[in-house]
Amino acid sequence: MGLYREFGSVIAVPDQLTIETCSAVQEAARQRLNGEGGDLILDLTETEAIDGTGLAFLITASQVASRRGSAVHVVGLADHLRALFRLARIEGLFVFSDGLEETLACVRSGAKSVELKALD
Repeated sequence: MGLYREFGSVIAVPDQLTIETCSAVQEAARQRLNGEGGDLILDLTETEAIDGTGLAFLITASQVASRRGSAVHVVGLADHLRALFRLARIEGLFVFSDGLEETLACVRSGAKSVELKALD
């Protein structure tokens, strides 16, 4: 898949979040954070690769959301990408969950976290 998809309040990130695909996802996130406000939900279930541009986007999105009192929820992050987040020391910037339904329920209820699996 080359482009992102949006499902209501969820942005489904493509199989690669790289310099080639990042601008479309970044624009959708910017519109969501500037328009609707609230938490940003990124579904990375299909994402297999993230390059430096993708990491920079994720960090910036987290910073923008934090300044607005919101959070960035990362759903379905593959184990090898969890290791990348840990190596880059950015895992603390995001709320992680394995399932979209639990994330949507968390956001709808106004809770600030969901039951998380350890990033070990």
